[in-house]
Amino acid sequence: MQAAIAGGVSTAIGAMVPVLPFFWLSGTTGVIVAAAVSLVAHFAVGAAKSLFTLRTAWSAGIEMTIAGAIVGGPLTCSVWASGPETPQHAGSAVQGSQIAYAALLTGR
Repeated sequence: MQAAIAGGVSTAIGAMVPVLPFFWLSGTTGVIVAAAVSLVAHFAVGAAKSLFTLRTAWSAGIEMTIAGAIVGGPLTCSVWASGPETPQHAGSAVQGSQIAYAALLTGR
């Protein structure tokens, strides 16, 4: 139960990270800043993960950043190319990429 609560809370917090720039920005600028913030957050989470593994912070951070770019990159580009650049549209795509990434990590 404790793991489920921790997973839910961390997912909720993580889902807000790429959406935050859209409180202040919109359009292309918002998408670019959200993507940059997401990549930095992925690196930070990967580096923090290294505290519990035998890997270096750099290798774990880069691995997480690459995985985030692989999952989030195509979705962000599809939002960018698909139509109205609204914060809600871009934010939902970024959230979708995080759900796909979580599924990739957990094997579900």
